[in-house]
Parts: sequence; C-alpha cells; structure tokens
Amino acid sequence: MEQIIVRGGFKLQGSVKIDGGKNVTLPILAATILADEGITTLANTPILSDVIVMNEILRSLNVRVDFNEELNEVTADATNTLGIEAKYELGIRMRASILIMGPLLARNGYAKVAMPGGCAIGKRPIDLHLKGFKALGAKIIQNNGYIEAFADELIGSNIYLDFPSVGATQNIMMAAVKAKGMSVIENVAKEPEIIELANLMNKMGAKIIGAGTSVIQIEGVETLKGVHFSIVQDRHEAGTFMIAAAMTEGDVLIEKAIPEDNLQLISKLTKMGAVIREETDGIRVIGAKVIKAIDVKTEPYPGFPTDMQAPLSAMLVMSDGVSVITETVYENRFQHLSEMQLMNADVTIAGNVATINGGTIQGADVEASDLRAAAALVLAGLRAQGVLGSAAVAVTFAERLFGYFALSIPLFVAASTFGAVNGVLLTSSRLFYAGAAQGQLPGMLTMVTSRSTPAPAVLAVAFLSLLYLTVSDIYALINYPQEPQNQDLADHCLILPYLFFQLSIGAAVLCLPVLRYTKPDMERPIKVNLFFPIIYIICTILVVAFPAFASPAETGVGCLMILTAVPVYMVLLYPNKQMPWLQAITRKYLHTPAETGVGCLMILTAVPVYMVLLYPNKQMPWLQAITRSATQLVQKLTLATRPKVK
Repeated sequence: MEQIIVRGGFKLQGSVKIDGGKNVTLPILAATILADEGITTLANTPILSDVIVMNEILRSLNVRVDFNEELNEVTADATNTLGIEAKYELGIRMRASILIMGPLLARNGYAKVAMPGGCAIGKRPIDLHLKGFKALGAKIIQNNGYIEAFADELIGSNIYLDFPSVGATQNIMMAAVKAKGMSVIENVAKEPEIIELANLMNKMGAKIIGAGTSVIQIEGVETLKGVHFSIVQDRHEAGTFMIAAAMTEGDVLIEKAIPEDNLQLISKLTKMGAVIREETDGIRVIGAKVIKAIDVKTEPYPGFPTDMQAPLSAMLVMSDGVSVITETVYENRFQHLSEMQLMNADVTIAGNVATINGGTIQGADVEASDLRAAAALVLAGLRAQGVLGSAAVAVTFAERLFGYFALSIPLFVAASTFGAVNGVLLTSSRLFYAGAAQGQLPGMLTMVTSRSTPAPAVLAVAFLSLLYLTVSDIYALINYPQEPQNQDLADHCLILPYLFFQLSIGAAVLCLPVLRYTKPDMERPIKVNLFFPIIYIICTILVVAFPAFASPAETGVGCLMILTAVPVYMVLLYPNKQMPWLQAITRKYLHTPAETGVGCLMILTAVPVYMVLLYPNKQMPWLQAITRSATQLVQKLTLATRPKVK
C-alpha cells in the first residue's frame, strides 16, 4: 500500500482478531528446510510481503511451497535435494534472509547467502551468527556480496553470545539441531519467538531445552520430520491495537491476546491511565480521557520491546506532561518522530534520547521509514486535530467546541447551502441571459416570461447543476482536481468550469473599484461601499490561490486550458468584422450568432491540453513530482514548526 489516509477524532470500539506473528513466521519458514521427511504445514500464517519473499527464497532452494492465503496456511516440502544458494535478488530484499543459512548448513553442509538487505532503523550486524557457525566447526568466506559457510560435519560446542541477538540465537539453534553431540548456547535471546521456534523443532524431533531462558541446550539429531504447527499471534500487533484503544479513549477487546507476551507494555499503559482487564476471550483495553506522561527505556526481552517504542511514542506526544524515551537497541529508530514534528509534535532528539512535550497535533502528510514507524504515524493520525482534513469542517469544528449544541450545526449548514444554491441559480441565470444578449450564447437564453424571468436561462443553469452531480467525488468540485489519477475525463471537464467561474466573477467584481476610480462621474442607480467588493476580490484570490499551492500542477494545467481560448477569441472575435465566413456558417446551419460557435471552439481548445498533460496521468511523472514537492513545502511552511534537534 503506497498511501494510508487517516481521519481521526473517533473512539475505537469493538473487538479485533490478531494475525500470526511476522517475527515468529520467518524463522519457522526457514526451519522447514530441516525436515528430511514429510511435509510441514503452518497454520495462521500472516499475509505479509516478507512472508511472500521468504516463500520465494525457499522455492529457489528447491523446497516445494504452497501458500493458501484464504486459509492462511503454508505447506512446505523439503524432502527433495536442496539447492545451496539463495537467489541474490531475493536475499537482499530483507534482513531475515540470513536465517536460511543455519538450516541449509545443517542439511547440506554448505550454504551460500547474499549479504542481507539494509535496514531503515539501524545496523544489524551478523557477526554473532557467523561466530556461532564457526564454533560449530564451519568455515566462513565473505566475498563479492555473498557469505559462504561449509563444514564436513557440524560438532556441538559451547557458544557465548556477546549480545542476546534474536536472529543469531535462532540461526545458531537451527544449525546446532543437527550437529553431532551437545551444544550449549549462553546469553541467548529470551523472546517468545525463540520459544516458538524451539517448540516447532522439538515437534519435528529435535532435542532442545532452555528456550526462554539465558541458556539453551541442544542435543543434535540425525533426522527431522515435517509436522503441523500453528503460528502464535503477533504480540506487537496486539500491542499496537492496545495502544490505539488506550489513546483514543476507546473500549476494545484484543481477542485471545497473551498477557505474558506484553507485560511491559501493559505496565506502561496502566501508568498512563488506561484500564486493562484480562477476560476469558482476551484482553480489554479502556482508554483514559487524560494521558499521563511517562519515561520509557527499550531493552532486550523481558524489557520494554524496541518494536513498541515507535507506537507508544504516538501516544506520548498527546500526553499531559514531558516524557523521555531512551532507545538502547537500535541507533536510528527515531525517524518517525521527525515526521511527527510535521504534525506539530513538540519533540527534541539528542542521540538515543527523545524528549516529548505532550500536547495536541494536527493532521499532515507524512512518510514512514519502516513498519513500526508506519504504525506509529497511523496511531498519531487517530488523535490528530482533523478539522482541516474533515469531510464536513463545520460539523467537525462544532463537535470539538460546542458539545451537544453541535447537533444543530448540520441544520444550519443545510439551510445555508439551500440559500447559496438559490442565490447561484438566480444570479448565474442572469449571467447566461446577459451573455446571450451580447451574442456570446444561443439567442433562446434571452427569452423571458411575462414576469421578466429568463426562464430558459434558469433551466440551463438547473441542468448544469444536475450535471455536476454526476461527478464521482464531490471533493473534486471543491478542490479541483486534487487527485487526478482517481478521476476520469468527464470529472476533469466538469471541474474546469469551477476555476473559470471563480476567476470570471472575481474579474467582474473587480470592475467596481476600477470604474469607481476611472469614471467617478458615471451614473450609478445603486452605489455600493467599496469595502464589500474589495473583500470579495480578496476571497476570490484566496479561493483560487490555496488550491494552487496544494496542487500546483493541476491548477497550472487548468489555467493553461482556459488560456488556450484567448488566441481563438483574438483571431475570430476581435474585431468581429474579420470573420464573415464564420458568421455565415453559424447563422445558416446553427441559427445562432457566430460568437456562439467561437465559444464552443474556445472550449474545445482545452481538450488537447488535457490529453497531453493529464490523460493518462502516468504520462506526466514530472508533474506529479512537482505537485508532491510543492505539497510538502506548503505543509512545512504552514502547518509545522520543527523543533531544534540537538
């Protein structure tokens, strides 16, 4: 998904089912390589891009993999002769590709893997993985972007990890499970993902004890078999929904959530004012009206998880007070806070410490650097002040300020809209009448009833009004055209008159102060104070200018489409005597003045401009780039003030 639009201001209610854990699934998929016999079936497998890439890596190694997305079930058959080298273009796409090295080395005695892909949140060295392989008797060669490991026989050994790395623990476990003798791995990771991997391999026939503690003992076996295994739910996904409920004053049941997997998060949310209850069906989270500020320090399990730091920070930026986050696991995991500054979050970053002064934030266009950052920004959007991006600004504004009185606002809006429609219907029909009287429109529009009402002109305006209702997106009429890739040719042709209408009325009103200055003695049956036309002209400029800043490319094309009519007018209508042939044609065949034919021609000249620049949208990536850059600039200049970063 390239874009997520969040309209905040709502309390989350109901229940949510959690998918299988990504961090559980990826090493378990790699472990299916170990099965010499039978087929491994993995239930509750999440549908994620990383899972799909890992499946492709396994297929490149001659593992038969089938992913039934309707059932969330993967079957893997690794009983064939396995390959020894994963495809380079697959390996560099994600960090977890390194996890196939341990099981490949255990099965084949040789493995060749591309250096794993980069990581947006910091360095994740694989030296601990290689240290463990060497301790088991493997030789390691790094060359030309690849890592090769080979051994005639893996021998059990005592291994000490300098840091309790989850990935290194998993990789070494999968290599040691077929090593000869006993392997003892100390200072290992204790995460639930380690326990689940051990549970799978023990079910396959391995002999592993100590998973979940700081020391794991593995007695090597010769063969392993395929089994049926269910992926446990994603504890980080469950934690993210817990935060979402807590920060929106919500009441949400996280179905079948495991409290032990999120003890640290539950403790923090409770301190921040949320009510958290264990129920038969899961964990219920009830948010508090006031969010208390707290301090957070990330640590390896069972400390506060680094993967929950970003989502929790979204809640802290709206807390009542000052919070301090200390990130000890990854050195570059505050990128989401820089994006939140665009939403007016008061954040100061100094190294691995972020100080957050809680308050209110505004909606803005932001960009996510990684999965957890994306979750954090979505969470921030749930509580962002959304008046600027609301579908009904008056209603949203009233709900925020007027309480129960807000129920009357839709009635006032409806009455105001009716009055505006009535006014436009009457005034626009007179414009059509005047245009026809000047020969610019068909003569029938000059006809009036016995009460001097230009009935044909009124009906013409009514017909055009009904035509506007055929536009699929009403917001396209308000802010022309905000997202042209989602609109068709008909929409653009209807949106263009909006720009022309505003400019035309503004130019007409501009005549009042101009004539007042240039012809002060002209007879004026009705004399209006210049204050009113000046205010109207300013409003017209703003109405046209603001969308121009937000979507400069589309606005520029719209203006260009209008300006294409100027040369047609200059050649064919000015002066009128230069086109007798057009007069003869229009009067003879169309029974209308020549000016009407020219008017139609002026409209049609806009079509080539549209076809070249706007249809299809893929033909103008440079215009898209300009629009995106301009939009980001406007956001930075008008909606955000970046605090100083030390």
